[in-house]
Amino acid sequence: MNGTDFIQVATDWSKSATVGEPTWRSSTSRAYYGAFHIARDFLEVHLGFTGKFRLFKSHQKVYDALGNSGNEHAREAGRKLRQFANRRHMADYELQDAGSGNQKAAEHSILDAEEIKGYIDKVVTDCRDPKILGAMKIRVAQWIAAQ
Repeated sequence: MNGTDFIQVATDWSKSATVGEPTWRSSTSRAYYGAFHIARDFLEVHLGFTGKFRLFKSHQKVYDALGNSGNEHAREAGRKLRQFANRRHMADYELQDAGSGNQKAAEHSILDAEEIKGYIDKVVTDCRDPKILGAMKIRVAQWIAAQ
């Protein structure tokens, strides 16, 4: 089970002929959590910060760590993920907001999740260079220490 699995479920739900508003809202939520898990897994697996992005304010910590990593693609992933979190919140909690409960919103959320995944894939590629990987580890470690 990984974040990509959530994005696939969101995609399937958004395309089903028998869905309606609850499913579209749930699709937005699953797409967000798929992107979130992909980003957090990068920080834990590739940079080695296992356990630093869990529990209290874990989502905010992931956005901020990516933003403070010194990598352009990671910063963009963090920025997009933070914006996506607001839409996920609207889909899950603001049930009177009709703009969050339609197929177009669900499809837009899947595109956003795929875009964030694409940024993280680029960061993984960047990290094949040991200098880039080392610099990112230092930047994120400094950010963690400053918290």
